[in-house]
Amino acid sequence: MLFFLRTLVAAVAVLPFASAFIDNAAPYSGTYKATAHSKFPVTFTAGHAPGATYHDLIVYFGLATPNEIAASQNKSMGTPLPNATIDLVAHDADYLGHDRTFWVPLHSAAFPKKSGNYVLVAVVLTDNVNIYTPVPVNIPELRTFYISFKAVKE
Repeated sequence: MLFFLRTLVAAVAVLPFASAFIDNAAPYSGTYKATAHSKFPVTFTAGHAPGATYHDLIVYFGLATPNEIAASQNKSMGTPLPNATIDLVAHDADYLGHDRTFWVPLHSAAFPKKSGNYVLVAVVLTDNVNIYTPVPVNIPELRTFYISFKAVKE
């Protein structure tokens, strides 16, 4: 009984130090058909990290070509997609410990060419950062994921 109580107290003591995080983004297979109202499926694996500070998480998206990403040495998010922001707290997803798919608005107007290879860049930040402000400086990103895919505009 004493062991159980000690274990319970220890578990409750670390709860304030637990944090949600996004572990990975699933790759996309196939060809994405972009239309005026299409949405791109992005699947994240989420989990918990004991000892980390709790944050409310937001995911910002950008669209780039593989050449743009390579030229920036993985430092660019490409063209920002302001209407594709996902507030994970609003979706009750920042603390889910399993895969979760979100449908990101990715319309044909975002693609400069009729077809080609692209990279959807997902930048995970805390909710108190807005990357769309003029001259973002020292953005404290938590994770960045690059999802490569082929797209065709319809």
